[in-house]
Amino acid sequence: MKEQANQYQQAFQLLMRAPVAICLLKLPEFTIELANDPMLQLWDRDRSSIGKKLTDVFTEVAQQGFHKMLDYVVTTGKEFHEHERPVTIIRNGKRDLLYANFVFRPHYDEENKLTGILAVANEVTAQVLARKKIAQAEETTRLAVDAAHLGSYEINLETGDVNASARCNQIFGINSSVNREDYFNALHPDDIEARNEAHDVAFETGDLEYEARVIWQDGTIHWIRVSGRILYDIRHSPIRLLGIVQDITEQKTHSLEQTDKISARTKELELANAQLARSNAELEQFAYVTSHDLQEPLRKIQMFSSILIGKSKSNEGALEYTRKISDSAKRMTSLITDLLDYSRLSQHDPAFSKIDLNKTIRNISLDFELLIEQKKGAINCGTLAVVPGIPAQINQLFYNLIGNALKFAEPGRPPVINITGGLLTTSKRAQHPELDQSKDYFEVNVSDNGIGFEQQYAERIFVVFQRLNVSPDYSGHGIGLAICSKIIANHNGVIYAKSSPGEGAVFTVILPLVS
Repeated sequence: MKEQANQYQQAFQLLMRAPVAICLLKLPEFTIELANDPMLQLWDRDRSSIGKKLTDVFTEVAQQGFHKMLDYVVTTGKEFHEHERPVTIIRNGKRDLLYANFVFRPHYDEENKLTGILAVANEVTAQVLARKKIAQAEETTRLAVDAAHLGSYEINLETGDVNASARCNQIFGINSSVNREDYFNALHPDDIEARNEAHDVAFETGDLEYEARVIWQDGTIHWIRVSGRILYDIRHSPIRLLGIVQDITEQKTHSLEQTDKISARTKELELANAQLARSNAELEQFAYVTSHDLQEPLRKIQMFSSILIGKSKSNEGALEYTRKISDSAKRMTSLITDLLDYSRLSQHDPAFSKIDLNKTIRNISLDFELLIEQKKGAINCGTLAVVPGIPAQINQLFYNLIGNALKFAEPGRPPVINITGGLLTTSKRAQHPELDQSKDYFEVNVSDNGIGFEQQYAERIFVVFQRLNVSPDYSGHGIGLAICSKIIANHNGVIYAKSSPGEGAVFTVILPLVS
């Protein structure tokens, strides 16, 4: 008897120390007779639950079908198993959904009378949720693969067996296969080497990527793109290759067609550029020679006009006409000189050097010193930068801008020219897409208080022979600003103007700080 009591005591201790949740429900009302710690933890209850009815302790499970399971055990005397049963219970004050495996076993007394039910539970919530996430991810991947018209495959690198989707076989142009050689044999002979090199790289890096042609059984050729990943065991030995295949025949055909079109168009453009370069060179030579040859007869006209002026002093009518001839010849000479200057700008001088803009402005100010003094004007210049450029052209650029500011001064108002500069900001640089956004630029503003002009003509003033003011009080041929524009183009910069009538003008010059 004592030995039997010891056995019962040992069995009780084993039950209470078991790593799985165990409880004993006493009939007929399924009273909790005992429960070990894992079961209490699963329930989120303390030992005050022992001795109470199961339905009193867990009111939330009354409608979840557990009575039917327990009644089945009582009625049949057989065990009842439930796998991954979803259960909603109150834990930590909140309704919690968990999953558990249950075993309900009938318990008999010494007289073989059914007195209770032994319940064993093992929570598997983490495993179930993880499996559901994997299944969801697999389904999402499958849908994505199907939507992208991709084929998938898996190769057992130890046995060579292939498990491929129907679309994968379709892309390779074969009916079905479990043999890796069938896919290899479908490759175009000229692309086998590229495929082998890609696989060699994959065994070093773990990633597979290549494009190749496959020959279908009907003889047609198709392009495919293969991407894959090698999986390793714990010894870092390759065991599986997972991959996807995409038919890129249409894209490849379109790309090759576009490449051919681009190549043909490039050749056309190169030919056109060569012809244009020859035409420009011929035009420049023509303009230079013509302008140069025109100067000789003009010099003779001016010379003979001077002689006539000296001999026509007694004849006022003849003297007046002779002076007009002389003045016209002078204007023509000035125009030809300007045209020669403009044509020379097309002959790009590669000799760039560092130019101190401060020194350039000082020298130009000295050139205009007498005119500034006569007009009681002023040139105010801030600190400027050192920029790369063609010295003669940069000097001509600012000479023309300052000369224009003095020329188009408001009558009766002393001309004041302000020259300021600074590093071009990122936001301002973005406003000029023609600039290289990776380079730094220096901005120079030349502002005056002259007669100004309508803003709608701000672009027109940089075109050859475009004059906004044809008054005889303002000389010129409309070439000076065109020269400025061409100089800026030679230096990969920007020039623009802002003005309004009677309010003066601001000419902005943007030059790169690195050639």
